[in-house]
Order: sequence, then structure tokens, then C-alpha cells
Amino acid sequence: AAKAGLKPATHDVTADGQTVRLGGDAIAGLDDQPVRTAQDLADAVAQHKPGDHVGVQVVRAGATRTVQVTLAAK
Repeated sequence: AAKAGLKPATHDVTADGQTVRLGGDAIAGLDDQPVRTAQDLADAVAQHKPGDHVGVQVVRAGATRTVQVTLAAK
């Protein structure tokens, strides 16, 4: 993520007993396919193999941009 210039979450927020990380870039899509949940992202990545180049659509401060990344092995 850092190599692609993506900003990580900046702080934790707890609501109804669940803590989530907020701030930074939000992933909105992978190869122009919408990503709405962590499971959507996992499913989209599973369609590729390490070394594949994919476009990741991210939202930062209300603006969407596409970042090209190379997938690595887990």
C-alpha cells in the first residue's frame, strides 16, 4: 500500500462494542468492479494471482482515483 502512495487509516473508533479503523484512503473498487465490503475485496483479489497488475479505485477526501498495483503473495 505504501509503495502505491495509499494512506492508511489514522485512528480507531468504537461504536456498539465494535472498533474500526477510520481515516486514510477507502478502497472503492478493483479493476473497475465495485467493492463495498471486505468480503467483496477478498473475492475480487481471489480472482487474481500474485504478480498480476490491477487497478485499485480509492477515495481520498471525496475524490476517486485509480492506483495501479502488483499483487504479492500472502
